Amino acid sequence: MMKKTILLFISLLIAGAQLDAQAQKIGEIKDKSEKSGNRSNRSSSGSSGGGCGDAGAGCAGDALGSMCSSIGSTVCSSFINEILANSFARRNAETGGTYVPISFEIGGDATFVPSTESLYRPRARFRVGFLSFDYRYTYLTETVLGNRTSFPTHEIQLLQINPIIDPAYDFRIGWGLYHEQDSNSPNPTFSELTAGFDAFPTRMKLGTEFRYVIARNSTVGSPRWEINAQAKYALVDNPSTKIYFGFSGSYAEYYTISIWGIGLGLSFKFGSL
Repeated sequence: MMKKTILLFISLLIAGAQLDAQAQKIGEIKDKSEKSGNRSNRSSSGSSGGGCGDAGAGCAGDALGSMCSSIGSTVCSSFINEILANSFARRNAETGGTYVPISFEIGGDATFVPSTESLYRPRARFRVGFLSFDYRYTYLTETVLGNRTSFPTHEIQLLQINPIIDPAYDFRIGWGLYHEQDSNSPNPTFSELTAGFDAFPTRMKLGTEFRYVIARNSTVGSPRWEINAQAKYALVDNPSTKIYFGFSGSYAEYYTISIWGIGLGLSFKFGSL
């Protein structure tokens, strides 16, 4: 009887330890965010020549400024002129005039697998020609033993370029800011780079996107990198109004801690792109 009691006690301890380790995912993320912020404070106080603020805006400006010089000013200027011409001088076949192609999209997705962790991601995107502005709110939540913890983040793509001006395809690259709302870090805002591609075959939306947040402290890894994908069907498929519903999935690492999810998504798209 004593042996059975001891074995049961050890089994409960092991199960409890596994649940505790599982419950610490968001706790670990917050702990590592604090380490990242503290390390960045010490390194920035000892150096003043980086030209980057807490969010890396200086670095992004330097990178954009040196882009043309890297590939050649003539090639760069021709490429930009071609994009501008295709974006803002689209000819209307019926009237013979020109117009500016625009679109506005709102939507979001929610994951239900695995059951202990969930991601909710509402999003809005406004596009004018080859430029677009994108905002996404990501709410990561975890439930263990009836207790719920969360780690919400905000992402604002301030500069997003869409070189393909075609309603059937959408390729974009961009830079913006990533902010940890409940971070333990004194500097919870970072630079974020994105690249995405969407295709719109008949009544479908197939897409994938990669997001990478630039770390200030290499010892704790990137605050987050993510790859996601979606396959949705157009419930409404009018020329200027579309409503998509379908599946979505993602894999992400917050400070090297893996988070994945599979779920459903709904989006509304209005406009000519």
